[in-house]
Amino acid sequence: RLVAGLALRAHVYDPEVTRAIYPFPDQLVVDAKAAEGARVTIFSPEQVDYLVPPKRLHATSTCDGAIDTISPTLTPGVYRATGWIYDKEDGRVPRDVIVTDANGISIGTGVTGGISSEGANEAGRRARYSGWTAFFQKPAAGDAQFSARISGGDYCRMKLGAIRTAATTPLSLD
Repeated sequence: RLVAGLALRAHVYDPEVTRAIYPFPDQLVVDAKAAEGARVTIFSPEQVDYLVPPKRLHATSTCDGAIDTISPTLTPGVYRATGWIYDKEDGRVPRDVIVTDANGISIGTGVTGGISSEGANEAGRRARYSGWTAFFQKPAAGDAQFSARISGGDYCRMKLGAIRTAATTPLSLD
């Protein structure tokens, strides 16, 4: 449900993603836009379920992880990415993923909590629920970068070497 709500916040109305919270795709866009305009539910300024990322992000450390897929959504210019991420230094899975361009400008967000057997194999049992999904716009500068908010309000960036190119669309999204 968190992924479906995140999709709506990113103006992605793909039925395979949103069906978990809204089974009527023909009415979804109308209802979601009305809720956003009224600033209620997941669009409320007081909501606490979704991170509002900083405009510019500076990661102070690195996280373990990998990108599994990057694919376009039905919304032009918006992409969906999946993978796993783990903060080995703190020994936990970060809750939120932030997508930036090469200059650190925020272009999207994601949530963690999905089961990741790869994360558990690579980082241990604590990384079992390290799977994430993010929605983001095409980067204006360079490749998309994936980071996470960690303890103390800092951010870690996923190591670029962790990108599994065989299963991934090029990050420049050309």
